Amino acid sequence: MSDTDNKPITLQDVATRAGVSTSTASRALAGNPAISHDVRQRIVEVAQALRYTVPFRKARGRPPTDMVTVIMPPIGTRVLPDPFILELLGGITIAMRDRGRAFCISPVVPQDDESLNAILDDNPAGAYIILGQTQYHKALNRQFRLGRTFVVWGPEMEGQLYCSVAGDNVAGAMRLTQHLLRRGRERIVFLGMAPYAAIADRMKGYAEALDQAGIGVDPQLILHGDIGYDDASDPMNHLIDDGVGFDAVFASSDMLALGVMTTLTRRGIRIPEDVAVVGYDDIALARHATPALTTVRQNVVKAGQLLVSKLARRESGLLAASERLPTEMIVRESCGG
Repeated sequence: MSDTDNKPITLQDVATRAGVSTSTASRALAGNPAISHDVRQRIVEVAQALRYTVPFRKARGRPPTDMVTVIMPPIGTRVLPDPFILELLGGITIAMRDRGRAFCISPVVPQDDESLNAILDDNPAGAYIILGQTQYHKALNRQFRLGRTFVVWGPEMEGQLYCSVAGDNVAGAMRLTQHLLRRGRERIVFLGMAPYAAIADRMKGYAEALDQAGIGVDPQLILHGDIGYDDASDPMNHLIDDGVGFDAVFASSDMLALGVMTTLTRRGIRIPEDVAVVGYDDIALARHATPALTTVRQNVVKAGQLLVSKLARRESGLLAASERLPTEMIVRESCGG
C-alpha cells in the first residue's frame, strides 16, 4: 500500500468528487438548509463513500447531548428579532439557569418546512425550543411523529400534535379593544394583519369585541403588513391620505405601535386626543415612549419556565400538553388612561 493510499481524506476530496466547491460541501455537511436537498444528499453520500466520517461529524457542530438548542424565527427585512423575542429568550435563560442547564441558539434560521426538517433531521437526538411555528406547522407535526424532542412558543393550531406554549392572544386583544370602546373609540384600526397564528388570534379577539359592541369590523380599517417599527409608516400614511376616518389604532405588536405613534405625530395628529394607540407584548420600550404605550403584557418569565419544564417532560419520554398563559392589560397614556 502506498503513502497516497494512507493519506487522510479531506473536505477538498469530498468537494472534488461531488463536483462542488469546498464551501458548498462544508455547508451541506453542516446541514445548512440553504443547500438544496439533492445536492446535500449527493455530498453526504460521497462523504460516506470516502469514509470521511470523523470530520463529517465535527462539521455538523452538534451541541452536547444535554444542551438545548433554541431555534429563532425568521426576521424578514429587519436587522434584529422583535424585542419581545429577545425578552422571551431572557425568560428561557432564567428557567435554564434555575435547572443548571445550558442552551445555544441555532446559527441557522429555518424559513419553511423543508429547512426546519433539515435542522432536526441532522441531529435527531437533540432537544429544541422553537420560537414560532406558523411557517413550520407541517414539519413540526412530522417531527413529532418521528419522536423528536421539542416544544414550541406559539398558539395551538388546528390539527396540532406537538406541545406549544403561548399567551392567550384572543382574550388579550379582546380586552384591549373593549377598553378602547369604553373610552368612546369606535373607528378602531387593526394594523399588522400578518400571516402568523398569534396575529390571527389577536385579530379574532379584536373582531369579537367589535361584534359584541354591535359595531362589526370595517374592512377599510384592517391594514395588512409586518410587525416591525418601519412597517407602520406606509399603511398609516395611505389611510390618512385616503381620508378614512379613525379614532384609534390597535397595532399587533408594540414595535409597530411605536411606529404608528411616530407617523401620527409627524402628520400633526395628537395622541391620544385625536387618535388613541395601543400595542401588544409590553416590551421595555413601551413604558418609555411618549406618551407611554397602553399594551398587553405577556409573562416571559412564566413562559420560559413552562417551555423548559415541558421540554424536560419530552426528554423523559412523556407527553406535554399545550398551554395558554393569561395576559394582562397595561393601561398607560397613549389611549387616554
